[in-house]
This record gives sequence, C-alpha cells and structure tokens, in this order.
Amino acid sequence: MPGTGAAAMKAAWVMTHYPRNSQTFNHREIVSLMAEGLEIQPIALNLPDPVDVALPERRRASERTFYLKRPPLGRALRALASFVFGHPGAALGSLGDALATTGRDPSVIAKRLLHWLGAVLVVDHCRRHDIRHIHAPFGGTSSTLGLLAAGIGCRLDGAGSFTWSCTIHGPDIENDPPWLLRRKVASAGAMICVSDHTRSQVLRVSDPADWGKVVVVRCGIELERFPRRPAPEGKGPFRILCVGRLAPEKGQLVLLEALQRLEHMGIDASLTLAGGGPLEADIRAFVESNGLEARVDVAGEVPADRIPELLRAADAFCLPSFAEGMPISIVEAMAIGVPVVSTQICGIPEMVVDGVTGVCVPAGRADLLAEGLAKLAANPEHAHDLATAARVRVEKLYDVRHTTRELIARIGHASAARG
Repeated sequence: MPGTGAAAMKAAWVMTHYPRNSQTFNHREIVSLMAEGLEIQPIALNLPDPVDVALPERRRASERTFYLKRPPLGRALRALASFVFGHPGAALGSLGDALATTGRDPSVIAKRLLHWLGAVLVVDHCRRHDIRHIHAPFGGTSSTLGLLAAGIGCRLDGAGSFTWSCTIHGPDIENDPPWLLRRKVASAGAMICVSDHTRSQVLRVSDPADWGKVVVVRCGIELERFPRRPAPEGKGPFRILCVGRLAPEKGQLVLLEALQRLEHMGIDASLTLAGGGPLEADIRAFVESNGLEARVDVAGEVPADRIPELLRAADAFCLPSFAEGMPISIVEAMAIGVPVVSTQICGIPEMVVDGVTGVCVPAGRADLLAEGLAKLAANPEHAHDLATAARVRVEKLYDVRHTTRELIARIGHASAARG
C-alpha cells in the first residue's frame, strides 16, 4: 500500500472454500486488500463448485488458489516426509498440539489429524513463497488450520517466526467450544470481529489479558458498485427481496408466513428469494402447498453481479434471520436505497436501527415482520426517509476504502509481533 509500507506485506488467506458464490464478500475483501498492496496467497481446503467459478473473475481467483485437497502428490509427500523425518521432534510436538484441540472427543480426532496434514502443507506452501503470516477469514476449521499452521511454522523456524490472525463473523463462534476459542484468541496476533456484538461474544470466553487483541473491523463494500437509486415509482405489487442461503437459520419460512399475512391485510405483495441451500425443497413445497406460486419466485443461486439489479427493482429488502454476524446483503441493500426489514439478532441492530435506518423486529415473529413490511408499503415517504438515513450509515461505517486500510493495519500489527 503506497505510503504505508503495506506493499511489503504478504499473507496466506486460509479458508475452507474459495471462491464461493455464497461468500461474495470474502472475495471482494481479498480483491480490495490486494488493490491496497497486501500480497495475498489464497489457500483453500475444498475445491469450488461450478457455480462458484461461473464468473471469469472467480475462475482467475481459483487458478491462483492452492487447494489442500488437490496438491501435487509428489510435492505433498515430500513436504510430509521432510517434516516427519527431518524434524521428528517438531512433527510430534505439533501433532500433540493438534490432538490437544480435540478435547479428547474421539469423533474429532480423525478430522483433526486431517487438519494437521493440511497445516503441514500450508506451512510448506508459505515457506516456498516467503510468507510468514497466516490469516483465517472465518472461525471454525479455517481458524483451526491457521492455529496449527502457525504453530508448525514456529516449531520449524523458531518461536515467533510465524504469526496468524483471524476474522470472526458471528455464527462461526459456535463452531468451536469456548475453551478452544479462548486458546485461539490467546495464540493469534489479532482476533478481528465484524460487529460489536461478535466482539462481545469473543470477549465472553477470552482471557481478559487478551482482550486488547479482539477488535472490530466491519466488512466494507465498494460504494460505487451500489449507487443510491432513484426513488421507485411504486407501481404494481409491493416487491420484497430476500438474498441469502436457503437454510433454517435464515428464516425464509417465517417470511413466507409474513407474506400470507400481508395478503390477509389487503396488501398486494410479491417475494423473490435469491439463494440456494438445504431448505430449498421445503420452501418450494411450502409455496406450492399454499398456492403462492404466482407471488413467490424461488430464484435459486443468483450470480453476484446480478444482485444490484435485483435490489434496484425491490421496494423492500427483508432478511428474517435467526442467526447472523452482520450480513453484507443488508449493507448492500441499504447502500442502494432499499428500505430494510430484519431481525433483532447479533450485529444486525447495529446497522438496522429500528425506526431510524430500517425496521428491526424480534426473530421468528411473522406477525411483526408483516407489520413492518406493511408500514413500508403504506408509507413510501417514511420508507424513503429510512433508506436515506441508511445510506448515510453505510457511508460512515462500511466504506471499503476505510475498512480495508483498517484491516491491513490490524494484520500488520499482528504480523509485527513476530520474533
């Protein structure tokens, strides 16, 4: 990064999947960080699905990613043999470190052994590319790989020779038992949280001596990709858009019930559900059994470059989630100027301030969800005021130019802890 010294920084980005259509924000963040001068080597555990590399930009990203489940066989065997036979003490010690993260749970031991093998390959790849800092952009498996790889690197090259950091989004907190998350916070140079709520939950299980490493850096968006739209004309049905994985925690079935309530309230409304996932069959069955085919479009996976188009056509954006970090889909809707109705969970109320920047109701309440949507449909001026205030909040908190520089600074600080 010109003027800051970031251009000399290198980091491995260790993920379970990359690129991934349902994690567009992760790809955009990597692109923004690289544009600011941070050299990033993507490393992913799993190969992408065809939908994940449908766009040329994503294909290029996959081509420069090192996949732990598809390494050159000879190179993988050489890396493992060199570590085990060339540094038997470090190998045994790091294996012990890996098994210590299982909590003596037999069901986790086999998985952790595979993570240890993956971490050996991560370190080999980093040493080949002169990388000494590892960042895990998610909790759970991603951060476990980061923890183990940094430990292996330090056993090979000396204490403090490798550093690591992690980003926690919210639901991924639940991927680790509290004692393991506490250990990760202690080991990492920085534990970055995407919301104040997420930070509070990490602090809850961490040693107070480590609280200074637990910081908030929000996920930014490129504001130029989401310019404020003109006020909609308000003709035809009240168009509701929901963008999110079709999964139980996203609450789309509650939104469908709210849509039925809107009909009983005399409000002509339609709903587009953009996203795929394990609940798709149940959602389609609900739509069919309740005669909602004419009012509900289950659009399936939608390429990321089409989301702004869908947002511009919507009268309201609704995300009825039960569990979230701080959904970037809400930030994008607010940036474009679509009034938002969402739920009072996790980091959402930090963005969707009820009655100020949107409508925020208790999760699981189809009646209150319907009431919130009905208020927007009945009062376009109020909806416009909410959308205007929301855009201001996005510009203040989620401008990617600011969040990217803050993230680079935090990673640089974590990396500087190297001995």
